[in-house]
Amino acid sequence: MVVAVLVNIAAQAIGWKTWYDYFNLITEMGIKAATASLSPMEILFLFIIYPGILGLTVYLVYRNII
Repeated sequence: MVVAVLVNIAAQAIGWKTWYDYFNLITEMGIKAATASLSPMEILFLFIIYPGILGLTVYLVYRNII
C-alpha cells in the first residue's frame, strides 16, 4: 500500500491523472468522455505502468527480495 501511495504522489507531481482522478472524471463525464480526456501517457500509466509497479512490488515481497 505504501508503494501505491508513493506512485500516486509521483504521478500527481508529474501532472498525470491517477485512478482517483479518473474515477471522478467517469462520474462527471461518463467513461467514454473521461477516457478520451486522458493523454496517451496517462493511459499508459493507468493501465500498464501502475499495475506493473504494484504487481512487481507484490512479487518482490512474496519472494522476500524486499
